[in-house]
Parts: sequence; structure tokens; C-alpha cells
Amino acid sequence: MTSDKLTQYRPAIKEDALNLARFYKSIHKPAKIVALPTSKEIKFLIENETAFYFMAENKSDIIAIISIMPEKEHGLAKIHQMIISPAEKNQEKIFLKLLNFTVDYIEKNLKAIDMLYCTTRTLKSRQQELTINAGFKILGIFPKTMPSLPFEISGLTAYYFHDALSIRRNDNIKLHPVIKPFFAIAGKECGLKALPLGKISSESEPNFDLPILEIIQAPHFVSRKFNILKEQKMLSVNFYPFQKPNTLITDPDQKIEIFVNIIEELNFATIIGERLKTQVNPVKLYKEIANILQKKNITYIEVINDAGDIQGIDCILKAGYLPCVYFPSLKNHGNKKRDYVIFAKSSEINGTVKTKINNKIFTKYVKEFKKLI
Repeated sequence: MTSDKLTQYRPAIKEDALNLARFYKSIHKPAKIVALPTSKEIKFLIENETAFYFMAENKSDIIAIISIMPEKEHGLAKIHQMIISPAEKNQEKIFLKLLNFTVDYIEKNLKAIDMLYCTTRTLKSRQQELTINAGFKILGIFPKTMPSLPFEISGLTAYYFHDALSIRRNDNIKLHPVIKPFFAIAGKECGLKALPLGKISSESEPNFDLPILEIIQAPHFVSRKFNILKEQKMLSVNFYPFQKPNTLITDPDQKIEIFVNIIEELNFATIIGERLKTQVNPVKLYKEIANILQKKNITYIEVINDAGDIQGIDCILKAGYLPCVYFPSLKNHGNKKRDYVIFAKSSEINGTVKTKINNKIFTKYVKEFKKLI
């Protein structure tokens, strides 16, 4: 155990790469050492600013780190890891001080980052709870994170910098009625003014036949094809932060192309982008995507959509995907930032969903989510 008075907090520089690699190795038991970052890899990440490390040190020994991953195109950053030496007794106190230092450093020195967020997919529930103590806003919940906890609800928290909410956010949108309760909670968290409801088209769903769809799991091929289409701006959906596709769902004529990221060990998938060269019934399409993925033992699927796209959201809802996160100012669009909604579809969701985090805001999201199950 170290003395708190001797603990210093600072960002890592490239010369810290060797000590950071040694710290990773010291934390993980030999039997669990799988793809730990090398000093060369860490140095490369720091030099190219593809990752930032913030450290708590005592007498030049690293005792804790917070690593974040930036997404430069849209001014985002995600907390990737919060790791501390098991010998430290005041772990939460050290983490909170390091987290506060990280937020303060980003605000003063990393002007390109508009928002820092985290989920419990890479953090423990208690670690995410500390982000709330550091001023992060609670934006929603996720109804599943691990196969061993099928009904466990975790959440998403975010810290906004500069004028991401006050000036740059595009608030000239109308909401789908089902989204309104989720916005009401997130909006109050972020101090946003109310948004009006929009009208849903009364037109019947288009009666187009859906061709046979097949799944192609070829990560390099899929990633390359996705990047080409993205560069050519030929994708109607092309944004899911920190996710890259490794799977393609398509028909024999390739008139329908749905790009998906699958994490098999979590039975988890995210729909990242699509290209449609034929008319389809979007409700049937998204239902069929779920059927195909569920046959691959995927029990949890996410899709993201612009909060102002009322008709698109209506189709996603009719296909059985439920809103779980309202994400203000997520994506850059010109000189403005647009709100997005995350939807979840799980074959394991039932009425017993719960959260390990004892927080009234999380409880509000859980109540709204349960109304839709």
C-alpha cells in the first residue's frame, strides 16, 4: 500500500511505455496473460494519439491507470480501461482522483474531444459508478453485457466538454413518442430544453418481397468493403463509435448489404451500416437480420439511429428493437452535433431486468425500458 500524500497524477508520455507494459504484466496472473500490450505497441499508441494513458504514480511506481480511446472524426473518446494495483487499499479514492485529473486534463489540453464516455463492457459496475461521482451524465442502460448475466442491466455515462451541448448541438428535431421518456431523463441530466413530438406516417408498410439473405463471416474482406463504401459515401448508416464490421449479411445479387460486428464470446452483435440497392420493407429486413444472427447464437443485438429520424425509428421499433440509450451530441454533422438513440434486441430479456448500480437515474431508465418489454 502507498501513501496518498506521495501519489502523483499525470498523463503518460512515450518514455513511459516500458513501465506501462510492466504494469500490465504485474496486474495479470501468468495464466491470464493473453495479448497484453507490449511497450512498443503502447509507445506507438501514445505517439500517434490513438490512445491516451493517465497514471497514478507513487515514487515512480505506477499504481493505477486510466486508458482512453479517441475517435477523432466526431470528437469522441471512450474510457477503455481502469486498472489499479490490488495492493492498494484506497482504490476508489485513487480512481476518483485519477478520473478527475483525466477529465480536467482533457478539458484544458485536448480541445478536439467533445465528450468522454464509458460503459460496463470494459469497466466494472463500481468503476462506472465512480464516473457519476466525477460529473458524468447517465444517458441510458444496456440490458445485457455478459452471457453469465443475461438479465443484468448496465449503463452508459458521459462527460461533455466545451460547447458540445450548449452551442454545437442541433436541437432542431422532433421526437418519436416512444423515445420521449428516454430523452426526458437524458435531457434533464444534461440540462437540455424539451423537444417536440413529431408525426408518424400513417402509410402502410411497403409490400416488397425480401430476397434470401446469407451471412458472410470474413473479417478482412468485410472491413475492406465497408471502408470503400464509407469513403464513397454509399452507406445509409455508417456510424457506430469504436466498432468495425467483421460480418456481412447480403443476398446473392448483393443488392442488400448489412454490415455487422459480432463478438462471439459475448453472443453480441452491433448493426453498423447498410447499403440498399433495391426497395425493401425495413421492418421485415431488420426482423430477418435478427433471425439470421440468432441462428448464430447471437442473443443480443444493438442498432443506432439518428434521434430525429422518426420514420426510421418507427421501423426499428416495429422490428422489435427497444430504445435503451439517448445520446445527445454524439455525431458531428457539419458544424453541428446530432443526437442519436441506441436500440437493443435480446432473446434473453424478460420482466426481471435489474441493475447492480444503486442510482435513481438508472432506475428511471429501467422503469421506462420495462414498459416496452
